Amino acid sequence: MGSKTSFFVMDILLLGIFLAFISMVFNFNRYMFLGQLVLMLVLLFFAFIAVIGAYNDNNWAWSMLSVILFLIIFDFLWVYAKNYFGGVFFLAATLLTTIAFLMAVVKVGKKKEKDIEEKEPVYTNFDPGKYVGSKMGKTYHAPKCDWAKKIDSKNRVWFEDKAEAKKAGYKAHSCAE
Repeated sequence: MGSKTSFFVMDILLLGIFLAFISMVFNFNRYMFLGQLVLMLVLLFFAFIAVIGAYNDNNWAWSMLSVILFLIIFDFLWVYAKNYFGGVFFLAATLLTTIAFLMAVVKVGKKKEKDIEEKEPVYTNFDPGKYVGSKMGKTYHAPKCDWAKKIDSKNRVWFEDKAEAKKAGYKAHSCAE
């Protein structure tokens, strides 16, 4: 599932979960109502922050959503165990929360695998040289520099060391200092 699709599905699930949470909270009396209302507002605040991060497919956001959804599942089960609330609607809300929790956990794992694949390889040998410049300019760079990567291959000039580059009239970019 793509990151934007996952984000949209998670938003729909969270909307359903918090609507169920709201209907549950307003069936309590006095202290239980206040405690559950405060808990719901705190979780809603953190879920809002996590959803913003999930839109950008940040790993921390999916982790945060996993924790929030786990807390909601725990709270639902606690409420059920204390016989404060029950029924088919309540069980459906718990199932919806469990599905959202599993989806968030899976997204955390997939994001980690994606991060590992996207890392650039580390070069230990610098062939044909340790520094590169352009025939069109007078600045030399380390090969890993973003500016060095933009130099067209036919315009690249390679140097073994800084002294060779300076002798050719090139000055060092901040990446080569």
